[in-house]
Amino acid sequence: MTKENEVKIFKKIDKFYLSYKAVREYAMFLMRGFFYNSVNVYGLENIPRDKAYMIAPNHQNALMDAAVIIDAFQRPVFIARADLFSNKHLAKFIEWARMMPAYRIRDGKENLSKNEPIFKRSAEVLKNNIPIIIFPEAAHNSKRFLLPLKKGLARIAFQAEAVTDFSLDLVVIPAGIYYDNYTNLLTNVTVIYGKPISVNEFKDEFLASDNRGINLFNKKLAEEMKKLIINIENVEYYDSYEIMRHLYRDEMYKKVNLEKKNALNDLITDKELIKSLDIFNEQKPQEMKELHEKVQEYSKGLKRLDFRDWQVKKAKFSSISLYLQALLLLLLFPIHLFSLVNNYLPLLPQKLINQKIKDQQFHSSIKYVLGVLIAPLIYLLQMFIVSLFTDIWWVKWVYLILLPASLYVSLHYYKQFVKVRSSLQFVSLQKSNNHFLAKILNLRKEISDKLNEISNFK
Repeated sequence: MTKENEVKIFKKIDKFYLSYKAVREYAMFLMRGFFYNSVNVYGLENIPRDKAYMIAPNHQNALMDAAVIIDAFQRPVFIARADLFSNKHLAKFIEWARMMPAYRIRDGKENLSKNEPIFKRSAEVLKNNIPIIIFPEAAHNSKRFLLPLKKGLARIAFQAEAVTDFSLDLVVIPAGIYYDNYTNLLTNVTVIYGKPISVNEFKDEFLASDNRGINLFNKKLAEEMKKLIINIENVEYYDSYEIMRHLYRDEMYKKVNLEKKNALNDLITDKELIKSLDIFNEQKPQEMKELHEKVQEYSKGLKRLDFRDWQVKKAKFSSISLYLQALLLLLLFPIHLFSLVNNYLPLLPQKLINQKIKDQQFHSSIKYVLGVLIAPLIYLLQMFIVSLFTDIWWVKWVYLILLPASLYVSLHYYKQFVKVRSSLQFVSLQKSNNHFLAKILNLRKEISDKLNEISNFK
């Protein structure tokens, strides 16, 4: 592919396509209506409406990161890895999805010159007030901390300014993406957009030295991105930090004087506790090690009993309430069974594919893509089969509507079933005065008391 042809291919990257809009609206509807329980977005007021801008999110969950970011924009353009364009058929689809390639050293030094027309085209896209989205980490990360930023975004930003003689007035919007759970359906996702960073702020440094300007810009961008995410830099005690921020979150709300529970305040409380834990670790490393060991013992105890922290925290359950919930679940079981039988084929492809993919960060992406593209076709096929056995038109359409609706109900049903079953087991162990459960309850209290002390560290 010649450089000239490459420029020609991307001339329509920022144009309006009815097909793109239709697929986008359909995909966003499924994401908000069925895939996630809630999509929380904060900081949209930080996005300019009258100037060129780029979006720089952290990369947590493979393709789903792009989906949750697209939700806030009508037709953004993405910069993606050049190797994705190596297959000409896939390249056509990727281009239709509004993506352009960025070449790296690993793609071959001889290919780096191909970035020049991409940079120029990026500047034209930005001048039309169409955002360009780049994940500056250039790799997704299952851990909740920011990876070192690559130079790709900064290079494109500075080159876009350079080809316009620094008249573009380009800003970069840092963004933080947070998932309650990476792989499960009907969980929550939060996106926070931060304050704009002006590229021209680093103009003099860039003109004096490309690398110095880029490094200073990336340092500023990383600082701003870290404000918008859970950033656990203590690798040694990472797992314990993760457990403790959930275990002590309600108490931290009181510590930081927050009353309203929402995703943004969850981030604030978690970051405050992480900061206190870091200080405590510096000042009292031996005590931190002992706390870490207790947290790990507590975590293993929960897994052994197959309980969740919220159950141990609550500790007291109404047996009558649990039995009534169990009775309701029994009455609703036919709906769950209907869903299991009729959604087996639509869910089978994603299950088979995910079994072969070791990187769990791709599992939710596979579920989503196949849910958007394949499941509706299988639903239509099943409706056609049902139509062979009845001439009543409304029966066919009611059946079709019930397929996704019953799946949605069934997912909630299963989550509630697991909660009720586990809570009944908890009550049973309590009544039998189980010594191991008593030990776990005591461990949680000790951890909570210690966190109460640590949370005052400044």
